[in-house]
Amino acid sequence: MMHLHASDLDYIADLEQQLATETTRLQTNHARSAFQQCNEEKKAGEEDDTAGSICGELANCLAPLVPANAMQMQDLVRYLRERHEKNEGNGTSDVMLDLGSGDGRACVAPVKLGVLQRSIGIDLFPDCVKAARLLAFRQDVFQSCEFFQADATTSPRLLVDNPHLLSDKLSAANIIFIHSSPILLRRLVPLLARLTER
Repeated sequence: MMHLHASDLDYIADLEQQLATETTRLQTNHARSAFQQCNEEKKAGEEDDTAGSICGELANCLAPLVPANAMQMQDLVRYLRERHEKNEGNGTSDVMLDLGSGDGRACVAPVKLGVLQRSIGIDLFPDCVKAARLLAFRQDVFQSCEFFQADATTSPRLLVDNPHLLSDKLSAANIIFIHSSPILLRRLVPLLARLTER
């Protein structure tokens, strides 16, 4: 197993510490938003018997925000560094797609450390997308890290085949990163199958 550079370890530890307060704020707002949406769905269902509540499904979409910790980030960077060093002579062009990108750390850190050319993050929660974009800007990798608000559990055709949405961005990704709950993973299977069929 490849060892990380000391600078990799320092950067990941510093990043986790820098994001601690923002992570707490995002987690609180994330949970509040899920509960609010769930209550609105319940009220709509009570008023209209034909309106099917997606409360249970929504709770899965807005799964608890649990960012990758330092050890998980080290594993990700180690994997990407091995790929990068293996492809060094060939010019690496890895593009990573992070489904449920949260605060953006898994997209930003590998680009900042030079082990990934580009990254794309998708998250359903608007505050996460804003926080991830701000992190990329602060880390000076905003030109190589893009973040979009989208529901990755929706129809794969809607995301992958629609030229007006993310199709060009998604088709460039050759690495998919997911740090999420098992419940949400099941709902991502159709999109993952579509993305990996090429």
